[in-house]
Amino acid sequence: MWSNPLPRNSLKTRFTLFTLALFVLGLWILSWFATLQLRKDMQWQMSLHQSAALNLLANGIHQGLTERLEALEKTAQHLTTELLTDHAALQAELKQHVVLAGLFNGDLLVHDQQGTAIAESNYVPGRLGGNYLDRDHINIALQHKQSAIGQVMTGSVSKQSGIGMSVPIRNAQGQAVGVLTGYLDLDKANFLNIISQQSYGATGGYLLIEPRQRRVITSTDSRRILEQLPAPGINPDIDDFLAGLKGTRIMRNPHGVEIMATVAALDTVGWVLAVTQPTDEAFAPIRAMQRRMLLATLLLTLLAGGLTWWMQHRQLAPIVETIQALDENARTGKTLAPLKVKQHDEIGQLIKSFNTLLDSLSREKNALAAQKTMLDRAEAVAHLGSWEWDLTTDQVIWSDELFHLFQLEPTDTSPPLAEQRKYFSASDLQRLEQTVNTVKNEHIPCSVEVKLLRPDGTSRDCLVRYHIALDANQQGVRLYGSFQDVTELKHAQLKQELAAKVFSNAFEGITITDTDGTILDVNNTFTHITGFSREEVVGQNPRLLKSGRQDPAFYETMWHHLVTAGHWSGEIWNRRKNGEVYPVLLNISAIRDAQGLTCQYVGLFSDITIRKAMEAQVQQLAFFDPLTALPNRRLLLDRVSQTLLTNKRSRRFGAIMFLDLDNFKPLNDSHGHALGDQLLVEVASRLRACVREMDTVARLGGDEFVVMLSELDAEAGTSAARAGAIAEKIRLSLAAPYVLAATPDAAGQPGHTVQHHCSSSIGVVLMAPDSSDIDRLLQQADAAMYQAKEQGRNRVVFGQ
Repeated sequence: MWSNPLPRNSLKTRFTLFTLALFVLGLWILSWFATLQLRKDMQWQMSLHQSAALNLLANGIHQGLTERLEALEKTAQHLTTELLTDHAALQAELKQHVVLAGLFNGDLLVHDQQGTAIAESNYVPGRLGGNYLDRDHINIALQHKQSAIGQVMTGSVSKQSGIGMSVPIRNAQGQAVGVLTGYLDLDKANFLNIISQQSYGATGGYLLIEPRQRRVITSTDSRRILEQLPAPGINPDIDDFLAGLKGTRIMRNPHGVEIMATVAALDTVGWVLAVTQPTDEAFAPIRAMQRRMLLATLLLTLLAGGLTWWMQHRQLAPIVETIQALDENARTGKTLAPLKVKQHDEIGQLIKSFNTLLDSLSREKNALAAQKTMLDRAEAVAHLGSWEWDLTTDQVIWSDELFHLFQLEPTDTSPPLAEQRKYFSASDLQRLEQTVNTVKNEHIPCSVEVKLLRPDGTSRDCLVRYHIALDANQQGVRLYGSFQDVTELKHAQLKQELAAKVFSNAFEGITITDTDGTILDVNNTFTHITGFSREEVVGQNPRLLKSGRQDPAFYETMWHHLVTAGHWSGEIWNRRKNGEVYPVLLNISAIRDAQGLTCQYVGLFSDITIRKAMEAQVQQLAFFDPLTALPNRRLLLDRVSQTLLTNKRSRRFGAIMFLDLDNFKPLNDSHGHALGDQLLVEVASRLRACVREMDTVARLGGDEFVVMLSELDAEAGTSAARAGAIAEKIRLSLAAPYVLAATPDAAGQPGHTVQHHCSSSIGVVLMAPDSSDIDRLLQQADAAMYQAKEQGRNRVVFGQ
């Protein structure tokens, strides 16, 4: 019996494993092909089933939408032009349509030609009188005189998510004079619940998606209702389906779950209907079959392996017995005796050759023992490691001391070359190789200093000496030498040199004082920064550098922290010898003796004048327009945000004005941008003169400016009047003539004077105390400004 029936390196093991590998590979290829084909067939069948279920559900949704649009159109036919002018009668008429109200759980509304709500089936405060022309379905019904279904939106008044369906109300001539709109409230029960009430399989379900908004309208999983799908480019499969691709695909949903999804389109409304099922459930039968096939494969593998091993055991038994005899002799440490030859075949011939090799190894072992004795005696006298490299056999021998330097256990041979490399840096390895090549080629002794990187993380400076032994033909046959640790000697030399170099060449100014603050020494950078020479400051106190900008309390705090903590760091203002005040970054540390008592202080400082100037310049460029010195868009948005918070606390209104110059481009075209820039600077000056210090004037770019008025009044009417008066003041100021001077010509003659008239179009919007949407306020002011331009320019228009 053997302790290990399948040794890793035996022929028997390798042959057995190779046979098993071929057998297992064939079984697994067959299993993989069968599973792949079965998965394709099952996916095709499931795709047909999902498509059928999807078409049935899509027909139901299409029928529900069509029924509601037809009901709206039928009701719209009874709404006459006279009813549209009589809002009370129109309100009463809406409430009579009980059946229509039952189809829409989110109320019915009637809008006039301007999109203003004039009647509703259920009263909601603030809804009547609101303008809904921005709703796509209302706009389509008015402009194109056709029925329309809108996107999923959240009501600005009701704050409920829903879908609007609108049909035009026509007069006798067929013109659209109004819109009848029905709303489906997705937060309440509605006919789309046929989706949320159905599931597909145990864990699958349906989704109804609005592609334009990339939003789930409703879903079997209630957690996904109104879910926002990933942005384009994140999930290519979702992008393909929302772009109109139909069919079935294996993909991952936004939650990272692999699913099988089939998609169909509701062409009448542009929606996408999808049915999904996790692949874990869909292909569960395939996985069960795979487990059964795996078990069968393992059983067959074990059977084949056992039979193969038994056959190899019978054939290789003589070789195994020979190996056991060799192992036994090696464990006892005795000189190996010749092995017995039991049979006269190929195996017997192999054993005879091995006996010849044993005799040769015995002679070489005796020679190596003699060499080791010689090296041990030399190292006992020299106290260094030695080595020898046989260039003929490429064998390297290390002494025990050399192993100790490398923190390795002594062995008969040196570590492999690849392992030795990790003890040296790349540059040291290159220098070692260069030295070896020099000794080999020039046959001269050489030495080189390297750094030994030891396993415990320490490094040692070592001197390596090389010698070469030549044969009768003056050819190198052996390299030998020593490896000496010179770390302590090197450290002693470098410590003195380094201290002097660091002090003299440091980029920072360095000051050394005693415990009383008397300067003992300074470096060259100190004299360069301060202007004082070393002779002028040695023996003085550092207070001769004081600028006067810090009060005595600052220095008391600094010295208290230095005495208690042992260091202090911060920015401070000093004064040069010429009187110039400049900022420095100062670090002071206490130097303690062996008993922990402070014996000296070392201060390091650097001039940060340039850095301070750059920080100020970056601040100016980041928040102000470089031409007019007015706040730019970034600073404007920050101030508007702060003003909205202030108005909310004080319950006061503010206002935003969007200004655009009316006659600016002709000036640039005829006289050049230099005069245009002069005009923009003058406009900025006039704007600042028209408002209060607490207000903000900003330039967005080109000839566009924004004025923000804060804390006008608590009443909207009064605030609007005040904002209008300031806007009119600005308009009159900007309409006054501009006298601009052209730049001197190449000869230095002064340029001609140009008088230019430039008016402005101003859009104004009030900021209510509860306003929070900055972008919307700016858009409203911008829209009002464009209305001012459309109405003839040089005027003020208030936005909605």
